[in-house]
Amino acid sequence: MNTNLFTGLLLLLGTLFYVQAYAQPTYEAGILPAFNLNTSLSNKWKLNFKSENRFLFVKDAFSEQPDRGLDFVLSDLSVIVSRKVGLNNSLGAGYLLRFRDNNFQHRHLWQFTIVPVGNPFRLAHRFAADQTLDEEAAAQSRLRYRLAIELPLNGTAVDPGEFYFKANQEQLHIFSDGQYDLEFRLVPVLGVNFSDDNKLEAGLDYRIDGFIESAATNTLFTTLSWFRAF
Repeated sequence: MNTNLFTGLLLLLGTLFYVQAYAQPTYEAGILPAFNLNTSLSNKWKLNFKSENRFLFVKDAFSEQPDRGLDFVLSDLSVIVSRKVGLNNSLGAGYLLRFRDNNFQHRHLWQFTIVPVGNPFRLAHRFAADQTLDEEAAAQSRLRYRLAIELPLNGTAVDPGEFYFKANQEQLHIFSDGQYDLEFRLVPVLGVNFSDDNKLEAGLDYRIDGFIESAATNTLFTTLSWFRAF
């Protein structure tokens, strides 16, 4: 695990160095609030509803005249149904409706999650694919891999009323209209487990994309996510 995470971080840092040296990247910052609702349909089937909004409050952050002000970017509503396979692995499929630029986009989602057992922390590998359809733009397909680790900050398990740390590193391979692009994401968060059914996470979501076909866009979001299970 440590080797995979370290390799991913080195790849991200190398990409950032290349962008800074050979391109003219742009920098943005915003906020990313989200709400997750999870329910178990049976011992093997689960359902997840997610609502997420994206706002930017600064563009061209390091230019002489940055564009400041809270701007709405998009709103997502998604549903994913998953089935447990094996001991801790799952297969999932879902649908996402996105509202952006006064237009609706439709996204189909597929994912396979692997959670190795026997670790003193929670580790997860997620392999995913999605396709976004838009009447005003070319279809976009993405292949994704995410490595996530969750560590309790008190003891060996996250009990009610305790804090935990979680970090995700994700790579996205993007295909659209005969072109290819690459995106990296790094998401460290601090969470609090209020109870078995409620937890809250706050942290950062850093993304870099668009540096193969054009200059890179660096975006840093402040994240706030509430998870509710019933």
